[in-house]
Amino acid sequence: MQTTLGTDAEQGCCKACGATFVYVRRGRGRRPLYCSPDCRALRDKAQKASYHRRRAAGIRINREPRRSPQMVSVTCEHCGNVASREKCHAGNRFCSTKCRDDYHWSLRKAEPQGDRQCRACGKAFEAKGKAHHYCSDDCRLRVWYPQKRARRKARMVGFVDPIRVMERDNWTCQLCGHPAPKRLRGKMDPMAPELDHILPLAAGGQHTYENTQCAHRSCNMSKGARPLGQLLLIG
Repeated sequence: MQTTLGTDAEQGCCKACGATFVYVRRGRGRRPLYCSPDCRALRDKAQKASYHRRRAAGIRINREPRRSPQMVSVTCEHCGNVASREKCHAGNRFCSTKCRDDYHWSLRKAEPQGDRQCRACGKAFEAKGKAHHYCSDDCRLRVWYPQKRARRKARMVGFVDPIRVMERDNWTCQLCGHPAPKRLRGKMDPMAPELDHILPLAAGGQHTYENTQCAHRSCNMSKGARPLGQLLLIG
């Protein structure tokens, strides 16, 4: 028997029982999937039973299939052995988690290294271990914060020693050409030398030696996010 549909009536197929039914679609809403509330309840009951049955069997539910891991060859920095490990986004430096923990524990428990020059301000201080490179937390954050900004903006990130950059530029501001005294390093003086990015990180610059220069604190603040300076070919 052929059913005659009106101008606003449409025909659908029930997902529970498979029967054909006629409905009137009002507006741009979703089309009905079931012919009655009983069929909808029957379908929900069957889906819940299937969910619990698959979960009891240990089958992954509503997840994408796991990709095959990418294996890389790793030379352990602690024991020196060469091993094959799954590639890690944080870098592959150790052959196992035990070697990683032992390495960092040895750095913490290392003997005092005597006088050392702070990587941020250049002052001499008494180091407490091999991993102690800064005289204070303020100096450590001064070096670590630009690296964090560069990682957040997905740019190339490398370790940059501010003192090395200052000595390369002869403790001279590369924006105005006037000297930036070393004794003012780490202070709030307008003439204090600071690490400046030639092409700012906000404009797509990289945190590398080639994209850094020495600048006065006042010159660095007045520069803002403008690309001023000349990129260097060597670090």
